[in-house]
Amino acid sequence: MARHQGYRLTGLIVLVFLIVHTVSAHWEQLNGPATGRILSLAMSGTTVFAGLNGSGIFRSTDNGQNWTESDSGLSAREVVPALLIINDTIFAGTHNGLFCSTNKGEKWVPVTSGIRAKLFSVFALTGKNILAGSETNGVYLSTNSGKNWVTVNSGMTDSCVLSLAVSNSSIFAGTRNSVYRSTNNGAKWTKVYSHPGMTFKSLTVCGSTIIAGASPISSTGSIGVTLSSDGGATWASAEPGLKYKKVEVLKTIGAAVFAGTWGEGVHLSSDNGKTWKAAGTGLTCGEVSAIAADGATVLAGTDGGVFRSDNTAANWTLTSSGIIKVCINALSAAGDTIYAGTDRDGVFISTDNGGKWTQIVSGLKRDRVYSLAVNGSAVFAGTDSMGIFRLSGIGSSWAAVGSGTIPNEPVIDLTVIGAAIFAESYAGIFRSTDNGERWGAMNTGLPNGGGSAFVVKDNALFTGADSGVFLSTNNGASWTAANSGLSDYKILSLAVLGNTLFAGTYLHGIYQSTDNGGCWKRSNEWSFSIEELFAVDGSLFGFSSTSVFYTTDNGTTWTNVHEGINAAQFKSFAVNHDMLFVGTRYDGIWRRPVDSVLNAINNTRSPRAAFPPARFSAYTAGKNDPGITVAFTLPRRERVTVEIFNLSGTRKVPLVNQLLGPGPHCCRWDARNAAPGIYTVRMCAGAETYVKSVPVVR
Repeated sequence: MARHQGYRLTGLIVLVFLIVHTVSAHWEQLNGPATGRILSLAMSGTTVFAGLNGSGIFRSTDNGQNWTESDSGLSAREVVPALLIINDTIFAGTHNGLFCSTNKGEKWVPVTSGIRAKLFSVFALTGKNILAGSETNGVYLSTNSGKNWVTVNSGMTDSCVLSLAVSNSSIFAGTRNSVYRSTNNGAKWTKVYSHPGMTFKSLTVCGSTIIAGASPISSTGSIGVTLSSDGGATWASAEPGLKYKKVEVLKTIGAAVFAGTWGEGVHLSSDNGKTWKAAGTGLTCGEVSAIAADGATVLAGTDGGVFRSDNTAANWTLTSSGIIKVCINALSAAGDTIYAGTDRDGVFISTDNGGKWTQIVSGLKRDRVYSLAVNGSAVFAGTDSMGIFRLSGIGSSWAAVGSGTIPNEPVIDLTVIGAAIFAESYAGIFRSTDNGERWGAMNTGLPNGGGSAFVVKDNALFTGADSGVFLSTNNGASWTAANSGLSDYKILSLAVLGNTLFAGTYLHGIYQSTDNGGCWKRSNEWSFSIEELFAVDGSLFGFSSTSVFYTTDNGTTWTNVHEGINAAQFKSFAVNHDMLFVGTRYDGIWRRPVDSVLNAINNTRSPRAAFPPARFSAYTAGKNDPGITVAFTLPRRERVTVEIFNLSGTRKVPLVNQLLGPGPHCCRWDARNAAPGIYTVRMCAGAETYVKSVPVVR
């Protein structure tokens, strides 16, 4: 179960001051998923710099294949819309001013002489002079390699400069609804083209043709690109290819012009912008904000990472390794397979516990993924506005399900309970009992519809809503309130641990009930949102936007375990047999072994005792029941493996491989299809190994 928390964040109090214990840091930031929201690119030889939206600057020294952070000296979460490389100096235009680096991006220093603006959007070179366009103070000019700057805005009536281009002795500037030209190095500007409702975010020159790309400010259709072949005196729209498309960036590469659009990928023109065609395959993100080239290599910066192609743009490959500034809205774990739902980059899947990631977007609309659930071999994704999608295998494509049944509202929770899948959207609760083919509304008895979490306890189904906790004894067909004792009725999360039902609220921490919601009491005095709760082998884990915590004593004490995660905000949480996973807002995914958390807190309380002799047995019932039953009792939490071997020592089947809590456990191997003979059962629990031979007879 995973869900969208964006509309429920509070961050009122940092949990570290409220927790009794603090566990030492053992978190690992995963090297993936790797995409990032790219706003700008600058390329020189095999060295490339990428400016991100809220995640600073990354650098690649191998043509964009691998990336490392390069933002020392920049403000945290910096937005970088513009980059420029001049010999050994790199300039960065940010939302916090101008910066430069003279040591290959190792350190950035602010450029302040003559600069009053904060929001910079574009650079251009005219001879040895540098131009910088700002969104508040027009154009800045430096004639001494960026040491000093002056504004050059005379004649401009719009000071929001979004694009610049140089053609011989003319400079062109694109603003919110106009194109300006200067023939005297920016000293005087003249408006040469205007179109109400259009922002001219991109300009380029190809031969003697000036090409301006537009995006609509309002809902009016974009004019795409407009051209001038007489120095800006007259302009004409290009037909066909780009009309009605939002053009974000234009780049002339040799005799060709590349256009990056918002939602329509890259388009290519070989006739100075008169006609356009879509460029190549493999560009899985259509929101293109930056294009850079050097030699035969072309890079496209998108809302879903950096893609690379040659100058024919026939095929594109995602090359964002190391850029892990991804917003992880949803996480779900099934064994060693981890699913991560992102803002607009689809779903990533790892089959090795987060080591390597594969992006699967085929068939999935470019929409935010807010929730994920796994039902056998099928994976379900709840989106922001496109409903629910189903993936029937890792190598397959996503397909929409529930069309016409579930309104196009954000699907903020998906939960599999038995043979049913429950979905929560702003329009209410929906249920499918046929693996997502058909969905029915399940809102009877729920005020205002909606539910925020689902758990089962004592054959009753519980959901949380904005009006409290509700229970159903008929699998969601109808609901009754179970709110006695609650002072905060906005329920964000639910979990069951033993005989206790826990509820995470919007502003009052966690409540617990031992009588199925008949009476609730506060488990703590926190005053922030509890976004998710998970029961794991006798422990209860949870998280808020700023904290990850757990309890092993049914809520009496709570332990802070997020120390070591370098992230501003937590968005999602998942746990499998041995790992905790935390998804963040633009800081990727972090993981930590479950046993490192529990062992750390155990070590702070008392020395760890040696593993005592386990009560272990393995037996078969005989001819009428040709199977081997393995029963054992653990005195404390341990990783356990149970395997069965035949007489020759060949392993027949692994029965258990997971962390198990203290107490009795049992597993069974069905031997009906196995040859009769003597089989060996081997159990490993922590550092101890137990072996027993068991006959299988017919």
